[in-house]
Amino acid sequence: MIQWQLKEMLAQKGIAQPHSWLKKLNISHNVASKMLRNQQQRVELRQLNIICTAAWCTPNDLFTWQPDENQIVEDSHPLQKMRQRAISQLNNKLKKLTPEQIAELDKLADELGNK
Repeated sequence: MIQWQLKEMLAQKGIAQPHSWLKKLNISHNVASKMLRNQQQRVELRQLNIICTAAWCTPNDLFTWQPDENQIVEDSHPLQKMRQRAISQLNNKLKKLTPEQIAELDKLADELGNK
């Protein structure tokens, strides 16, 4: 089943108040709440476009997939790429880095951003 991963993805991007962030994008209070609680069953393409543009992501970043209990899906199936993945707690990791390591990470981020 495909499920929302919006809350986790926004947390990874350092957005501490995802509900407020969505409301600033003119996503209604009700829809934002349902998206963040994985209860929104329908989504408008306009909303996907707004969220992806503002969060600098693709729709695949907003969702995760887990096969249903008795569902067998081959490992080579494209949905496997959407399996739930651990969301990094980057802020906690950054706190443990030395200033030199942070400088190295900053340089790497610049390189990745230019790809």
